[in-house]
Order: sequence, then structure tokens, then C-alpha cells
Amino acid sequence: MLAAKPVLQKINPAYVFEEIKLQDGRVVGLSAVVKIVKQNMPTFYADQFVVLQNEAGIVWFAGRTQQIADKEKYVNIKTLRESLESKYGKSTYSENLSMVWDYDASGKQYMSVKIGDYYGVSPCYTDGNSTDNLGDITGTNLAMWVPRKFSEKCGFAVHSRMSSAAGDSTMSLVSKYTTTLVNPKLRYDMAAIKAAKDAIEKKKLIDSEAQRGNKPQL
Repeated sequence: MLAAKPVLQKINPAYVFEEIKLQDGRVVGLSAVVKIVKQNMPTFYADQFVVLQNEAGIVWFAGRTQQIADKEKYVNIKTLRESLESKYGKSTYSENLSMVWDYDASGKQYMSVKIGDYYGVSPCYTDGNSTDNLGDITGTNLAMWVPRKFSEKCGFAVHSRMSSAAGDSTMSLVSKYTTTLVNPKLRYDMAAIKAAKDAIEKKKLIDSEAQRGNKPQL
């Protein structure tokens, strides 16, 4: 996770970093956040970038939430949607305040052909019960949804969710938006996890042999 810090610092130099840990102490990711704290007010997460890794240290989830406090800086929803499609291409499924890009295990993008056929049909669709915040995390608040389980048919998914600005009757302005990228195969890449664990054990053996003055067998 240390390798991610310089990259995130370029995105926002104001980020404050915190390791994301499970209750057993294992580090599973990194949170980079800009908080606005005012007296007698709840903590305001102006910007949070979350990176999660598997046991081999390979990133399988990246997400960013930005919340705008200044009404004069609210984002036009049409501009935001056009920007997202410019970056990720035509979306698999789209509603006014959400956009989805889903790919199956072979890398082919799923495309909805009519309204309503995304739900329960797309290879990466998950119901509400499977998109709770990552379980067993201690000490770190995540201002975004993180999937707990995946379909074996899902290869890669990009989801963007937006919140319309309070008091905007036209629904044309956005005060908060989140984009997440998920690679389920990397979440459970057992071959990579085993290789990483084997490398750690090999290094321990080499270090142990070196301390005893023995020449390691490479």
C-alpha cells in the first residue's frame, strides 16, 4: 500500500492517509481522505480515495467519493455524465443518478438492450444485501459501497453514483458523486496469493540462513 501513496498525493496533495485494517489487525487497504471538521457539526468527507488489496498485495478495488460543500461549485449532472462516458465509453446501464459499466469474465461488456434488463441479468449485478460496506473493518469509515461477494461471471465493473444537490428542483446539479472500480477475479486470485506467500516464506528462509552464516540455496 505504500506504493499507492505517491500516486494518490498527486491526485490531491491534501490527502491524509490511514491504513484500512480488519479487526484481526490485517491491513487490507488504504484510505486517503480530506475531512472538513466544524464545531457541533458531523465530519464532512470532502474527498476520499479508497484502495483495497488481496492477500497478495494486489489491488482489486479502487473508489473515490467527492462531496461539495460550496453551492457555487456544484457540478452539472449532464457535464459529469458526459465526462464519465468520455473516460469509460458507452455505459452498460444508466439512470439519472447512476451509471454502470459491466464486463463478463471474458472481458466482453454487457449492454442493456431495454430498460429493466440490467437487474438480475448483468454478470456483475448484485442485490442490496451483497453491497454492504466491507465487513470487519475497524477504525476507518468508508464513504462508499464495497461489494462483499461477486458472481463468477463478473470480470470487471465500474459504477458511478451521484447525489442531486439539496434544493435543486431541476435535478440538474450534483453535490456528491462516487466512482468505484472492482475486479472480482483479483479479489480471489488464489494463484497470486499463493505465489506472494511463497515469496515471503522464501525470503524468511534466506534471511534465517544468512543470519547463521549459511549460503542460501537459490
